[in-house]
Amino acid sequence: LSLNGTIGGLGGLTQSGPAKLTLGGANGFAGGVNLLGGGLGVGTNTSLGLGALTVNGAATLDASAGVNLGNAVVLNAGLDVGGSNDIALGGLVSGAGALSFNGTGKLSLNAANAGFSGGVTLGSGTLGVGNNLALGTGGLAVTGNASLMANVPGVVLGNGVTLGSGTTLSLTGANALALGGTITGAGALAVNGPGGVTLDGASDFSGGVSL
Repeated sequence: LSLNGTIGGLGGLTQSGPAKLTLGGANGFAGGVNLLGGGLGVGTNTSLGLGALTVNGAATLDASAGVNLGNAVVLNAGLDVGGSNDIALGGLVSGAGALSFNGTGKLSLNAANAGFSGGVTLGSGTLGVGNNLALGTGGLAVTGNASLMANVPGVVLGNGVTLGSGTTLSLTGANALALGGTITGAGALAVNGPGGVTLDGASDFSGGVSL
């Protein structure tokens, strides 16, 4: 189901079942979106209106164009972000649910997400961070070849990083990035951008570092 007109009002929307709901308009409704399952697609920066996106069942999120969503996101269950278009989550992310990215575009987490504990799984594409607490308090698990970059200068991540066997995490971009947590696993790191990279943790990953 696609709702591409403007949605207003004080009420909210609930998506349940295995199908996909696409919100393509620039919306102003205030009640938020309750995602119980299935898929959710967005087409504009304000597709979700003014309220929060609350994920209460395992679900997916993608975009038909590059978007910067300012809504709060509450993860009570897992959310898998995918697709080829860039998605930025600029609002606070909270909850114990996991966040995964398996797209070919870029997922950006730009807020201080101290209340998010579910961790991030990065299977492909690029993950951008815009705050020291962008990844919350959980770990970053790299399960496929992917990239990590700082969206602003001087980001310092304290999260643990697990590099899956045979994977390479490329550290790219022009902004300085520091990884202060422990890095483990059989994967590798590659430094491919002009920005400085600092590894501050006591790490035991075995894949090596390429410059």
